[in-house]
Amino acid sequence: MCRGIIFSKKIFSKKVNVSLLLFNSPRVLIVSLLNIIFLGCILCAAEQSCAGEIEEYTYLECSGTERSSLTWRLVKNDTVKIYVNKETVSFFNECRPSGATLRWQMKSADVDLSARRKGNSIHIKGRLHEKQVDNHYAIDGDPWYQPMSYSLRRLATSKNKETAFWIIRLDTFCPAKMKAVRKGRETVAFGENEVPARHIQVRLTGMWSFFWHGDYWYRENDGLFLKYEGMNGPPGSAKTLIQLQK
Repeated sequence: MCRGIIFSKKIFSKKVNVSLLLFNSPRVLIVSLLNIIFLGCILCAAEQSCAGEIEEYTYLECSGTERSSLTWRLVKNDTVKIYVNKETVSFFNECRPSGATLRWQMKSADVDLSARRKGNSIHIKGRLHEKQVDNHYAIDGDPWYQPMSYSLRRLATSKNKETAFWIIRLDTFCPAKMKAVRKGRETVAFGENEVPARHIQVRLTGMWSFFWHGDYWYRENDGLFLKYEGMNGPPGSAKTLIQLQK
């Protein structure tokens, strides 16, 4: 559809020969003006359609003694694209509206990786420190939920109690099976207000479930990610708090 916009824009941007309009019959003049107006309306409507729904938020991340701000941007068309930017690292995710991740990218000084799902396999390639990576990992039919800030919205706003999914761990850069469980209704401070929220706890599966878990809170009415508490890394890592600022 966006290609159509470019084509229409070229037509609309051509200079109108005013003398041609003036020296033609009134009927031709009216038709020509209507055509210009019609093309302009199509162009505006198509551009709005391609822009899609946009959400933008700012979060504060505190890990040990470190504090940093991150921006979170969502653009929704046929798929949902999520951009997360911090001072030293950026992430890109493309998901289905259901939350299932299709592809992912991470860029920093030491990492330049991308991943894509094809059937029951995740292909991760790029640069990790000084090494080139090109690995295929077999997974099962459960969804891949890389940006849990978005992908768990559906669980937060549904009546389902739990879901199993895959994620690429950022300490090993390998897929891991996770389980998310709804814990109940709570409130989370946002500015001067207390916002009704759904608490979701995420753990690794199997015997590893005892070694790590993270707690997430999502706004009850629409699933907006509000807050995270947990270790942002392997056991022994500093506790991390991420909270919505605006």
